[in-house]
Amino acid sequence: MRLDQFLKLSRLVKRRTIAREMCDAGRVLLNGREAKPAREIKPGDLITLKYYARVIEGEVLEVVAPGAGKKLPPAPFRITTDKRLTETKPSQLGLRQAAGHERDPSPLPLARKARG
Repeated sequence: MRLDQFLKLSRLVKRRTIAREMCDAGRVLLNGREAKPAREIKPGDLITLKYYARVIEGEVLEVVAPGAGKKLPPAPFRITTDKRLTETKPSQLGLRQAAGHERDPSPLPLARKARG
């Protein structure tokens, strides 16, 4: 089974195109190496996903044989590590936040605010 298809069907990534983009950006590692979206995976492979604010590492438990449909078993992937990244680089923040300005905490648009 293809890596991008496995990531989508196992619900680790919402859409297959997102899985492809993550692979192309080098944010998916298969057994410690950057992987292309078409890479074939097998049980026992270790996958690392680098999201914006977290890193997930896990092991592939089961894959679907070719021609058997596109339905995975309920738990095809076991998460071994789920790290939340607490440090944020200034380049990852919005320009106003990086400059030290706080965002307006009000959830209402300016036009809807009560005028006093």
